[in-house]
Amino acid sequence: MTHNLLMTGAVAACLLTATVAVQADEAGDHQITQLVKEKLATKDPQVAPRIAVTTHDGVVTLRGVAFTPQYILDVLRDAGSVQGVTKVENHLAYE
Repeated sequence: MTHNLLMTGAVAACLLTATVAVQADEAGDHQITQLVKEKLATKDPQVAPRIAVTTHDGVVTLRGVAFTPQYILDVLRDAGSVQGVTKVENHLAYE
């Protein structure tokens, strides 16, 4: 009986740890997304709203439309320079 209680407690502790880790990852991803959006808005407030930014496990995905291929390269570089970003996925097009 004591063994079952110990196992139940250990499983509960593992689940709690996993839940906290997932919440921390989500908070980190949310913060990364906000930092990337702020950086883009500072650089070009007219184009930034046309670019959607999402983050999952440190991977930033950019979707939307920019004015030039050079602007896309600049946006990719800027997004990649944000602390916590592990990779930038480009789904941007230009007009």
